[in-house]
Amino acid sequence: MYTNFYYSRSYGIFLHALALYGLLAIFFTLQSNSKWALKAPSKESITATLFQTAKKPPTSDKQEVTTAEWIFDAHRDGDNLGLSEEQCNIAFPKQYTDIQNNVANLTSNPITLSDLDTQHQEDHRVRAIIYNGELYIISKHGAFWKQNGIASVHALQRALSAFPDRKSLPNIEFFMFNFDLVGENRAVWTYTKPAHDTEFKNQWLMPDFGFWAWPHAHIRSYNHIRDEMRRFEDKVEFKDKTPQLLWRGNKDTAPHRPPFLKATEGKDWANVSDIKSSFLELWDHCGYKMVMDISGRSWSGKGKYIRNCESVYVAHKLKWLTTITYPLEAAGADQNFVEVKEDWSDLEQKVKEVLDTPGMAERIAKKGVEVFRDRYLTPAAEACYWRALIRGYGSVSFEPELYEKDGTTLRGVPYETVATSPLVDLKKWWDF
Repeated sequence: MYTNFYYSRSYGIFLHALALYGLLAIFFTLQSNSKWALKAPSKESITATLFQTAKKPPTSDKQEVTTAEWIFDAHRDGDNLGLSEEQCNIAFPKQYTDIQNNVANLTSNPITLSDLDTQHQEDHRVRAIIYNGELYIISKHGAFWKQNGIASVHALQRALSAFPDRKSLPNIEFFMFNFDLVGENRAVWTYTKPAHDTEFKNQWLMPDFGFWAWPHAHIRSYNHIRDEMRRFEDKVEFKDKTPQLLWRGNKDTAPHRPPFLKATEGKDWANVSDIKSSFLELWDHCGYKMVMDISGRSWSGKGKYIRNCESVYVAHKLKWLTTITYPLEAAGADQNFVEVKEDWSDLEQKVKEVLDTPGMAERIAKKGVEVFRDRYLTPAAEACYWRALIRGYGSVSFEPELYEKDGTTLRGVPYETVATSPLVDLKKWWDF
């Protein structure tokens, strides 16, 4: 029995060995054939595998276009804060007029360090440096730093950080004025300046703080307001809007406001009231066919908001320039607002003409949306303006020093530190 078991077991082992030999023979035969040979993956094949997904055609319906054929599209580009300089110039050609005028005025008499050192240092101003595309704050003064200055500094930094080529921007040192009106003709960035007074031609317009936020006026972020207004507009057609001129504001901030209330008192074409007695959300303004804008102590901070409505924007002859003044057209095929006299003598006649002429109100309102909400009031336009301001100012200004004379002490505090200042005792580390 043991002998038979031994022979049968040996025979089984022999058969298994023979089968294994056959498999090995087939394997080495295949290896000799280059078509089937097993090879270690090359570095190139690994790289191709890792990035093959990135090389696939994009699934997005947004096609890549070259700058030569690029056209601004509000839906695609309105929130793009990093448009190139060429794209900015194509998209927003009318917003750089003030910068161009200042460059022309100062080319033969450029800005010097002395021009900054001799300015009022504690009059609602922020002194800052942009160096290699980075923002540094040298000093900040005045009660309006917390209300306006912080917003402007954040907005400027946003325009810088969104721009891939920010290190190519010129190095500059400058003042930002954070109140209504600068009372001197100095090289300072300001929210507004007189429209018809060349005495202030050296001032540089910058986007006002409300393009970031205006919490002291109970106004949330600018982008939030735009979103709410668009949501409102999506629910109502122009023909169904209330056929009246709407205004809400503080009647006591300017001498021409009380006469405006008097001129509209009891008129069926007007819905006018002091905001203290009849508050209305900004997006609710979009429910009226016409919206009124009246300047206050200087420019009207409210104007940029209500121009986001698909409503006819009405304003008296503008006395103050801002970064969004130049695209306004009061007449012709491109009319995008209605201009009235500041004494209100033609207000009723012009409002009735617009409301009573079929199609006129809607045509002007749609043109306003096209020019302002969907172009010059987009976040992309604001970011483009900040960078154009830096380039223009830098072309007629001195080269700043980032360090003190010792070569190691920074003259300013980096933006990132200032942004966290509520959490950090800056005075412990800097004279700030």
